[in-house]
Amino acid sequence: MKHTIISFSLIVLVALTSAARDRLYIEDFNIAAGETLQVSVLLLNDTAYSGLQTDLYLPAGLSLDMEDDEYIIDLTSRKDNSHTVASRQLSDGAIRIYVSSLSAKEFKGNSGPIMTLSITAASDFEGQAIIELKNSICAESIGTRHVLDDEVCTVNPGFTPSQVGDVNGNGAVDISDVTALIGYLLSGDGSNIIPGNADINNNGSVDISDVTALISYLLNGSWPEPPVQEETYTVNGVSFTMVPVKGGTFTMGATSEQVDDALEWEYPAHQVTLSDYSIGQTEVTQALWVAVMGNNPSLSTTAPNRPVERVTWEDCQEFIAALNSITGKNFRLPTEAEWEYAARGGNMSQGFKFAGSNEIEEVAWYMNNSYAVGGSSPDYGTHIVGTKKANELGIYDMSGNVWEWCQDYFGNYNSEPQTNPTGPETGTNRIRRGGGWDLEVESCRISHRSNRAPTYKYNNQGLRLAL
Repeated sequence: MKHTIISFSLIVLVALTSAARDRLYIEDFNIAAGETLQVSVLLLNDTAYSGLQTDLYLPAGLSLDMEDDEYIIDLTSRKDNSHTVASRQLSDGAIRIYVSSLSAKEFKGNSGPIMTLSITAASDFEGQAIIELKNSICAESIGTRHVLDDEVCTVNPGFTPSQVGDVNGNGAVDISDVTALIGYLLSGDGSNIIPGNADINNNGSVDISDVTALISYLLNGSWPEPPVQEETYTVNGVSFTMVPVKGGTFTMGATSEQVDDALEWEYPAHQVTLSDYSIGQTEVTQALWVAVMGNNPSLSTTAPNRPVERVTWEDCQEFIAALNSITGKNFRLPTEAEWEYAARGGNMSQGFKFAGSNEIEEVAWYMNNSYAVGGSSPDYGTHIVGTKKANELGIYDMSGNVWEWCQDYFGNYNSEPQTNPTGPETGTNRIRRGGGWDLEVESCRISHRSNRAPTYKYNNQGLRLAL
C-alpha cells in the first residue's frame, strides 16, 4: 500500500485555561531505509481530556503499517484502560485517528505517550523528512473544540553507509564530500549538500566532528558505530525511558565554567573515566512509583508525571528492588560520577554551567520560576518532568525540579585519575545532585554537591534511575 501523504489527527479533552501549553506531538526520530519503528504520539497536558483527534501528514517514503485492513495503532495503557481508538482513511495516504476516554477528569496532567504507531520507511527512503500533525482539543464543556498549534517532527535517515557520507549527492563518497561539508560549515549555505548524508556520526547535528569522521572513513574505510538507541520500559501500564550514555573520560568537579560559584567540596577537579551505561531520561515520576510500590509519598500530587518526592535513599533502594523484581533488569541509582557525566552531556558536552544550557531558565525549575502556570501567586512545588529543554544527550531536569539521590557515600575529592569510581567505601551521608524547585541558581549547577542522611525526606528530594 502506498502512502505519499498521511494525515493524522487526535482529539483531547482539556480545559481551555491550559490549552496554550498543551501539546500533542511526536518527537524527532531516525529511521533507516526499509526499517519499521514503533513511534510514540505524546501528550503534554495539565488538565483533563476525554478524547483526541489528529490529522497526520507523512512525507513520501514513510507509511503506517497495516494488518487485516487496520492500521497498527497501539494505545498506551493509561490510568484505567478506558481508552478506545478508531481510524478512517480520508483519501489515498490520508488517515484520521480518534482516541476517546470514558473518564475525562481521571487524566488531569497525565502527560506522556498516548499511543504508538508502526511506521515503515520505503527501501529508497533517504534525506530528511517532516511529519506534520494537525491537532484539535475538545474543552471539558460538551461540544466545544479548541485547535492546537500545528506540530512537526523531523525524521532523519538511519545509519546506512550507502547514503551517509555522500554529502554532495554525486553518488560517491570521496574528497569532494569533505570539501562540500567544510564549505557548508564555513558558509552556512546548505543548498549544495544533503543534510541527512552529512550527519556522518549520526548524532543529530552537522558539525566539525562529522568532517573528522568522514576523513577517517576515507583513510581507513570504516564508519563510526551507529548510536545505541533509547529503551522504553513499561511497568503496570506506566512507561519510562532510559537514555544510553557512551562512556568516556571527563573532568569532574569545579571546571572553568563552574568556578565562580564552586564550593570547597567541588575541588579538586579531577579526571574520571566511565564505561557505557544508561540513565533515566527524566526523574522517576509519581506514576511509576505508584505502579511499582502502590503508594505515593509525594506532597505535590496534582499530576502523576510530576517527579516523586519525599523519598529517602532507603526508600529508593526498596523501590529499585521491587522494580527489578518486576522487570528482571538491574536498575540502580547512578554513581555520583555517572550522574555528573550525564548532566554534562557525556561525550557530546558543550561545557554548559547547567545541564543543557548556560541560561538556567531554559533547563531548570528553581526558586525564581516555580509558579503555577497562569497563576498570580507562587505555587511552589515540583513541575511535570520533561517540560524544560533537554541537555545534549536528550536528558531532562538534571538541573532543578528535585534533588536526585546517588548511590555514593559523601566524601572529599582527590586529584588522582579514577575509573568507574563509586565513592568512599563507608560513610554517613549519601550524595544527592541537581538542586531543586525551591533553591537558588547556584545549587542547580552541574558540579554542585550536596549530601543528606539516607533517612532524609523532603518535598524536593527524588531520584533518577541508572542501568
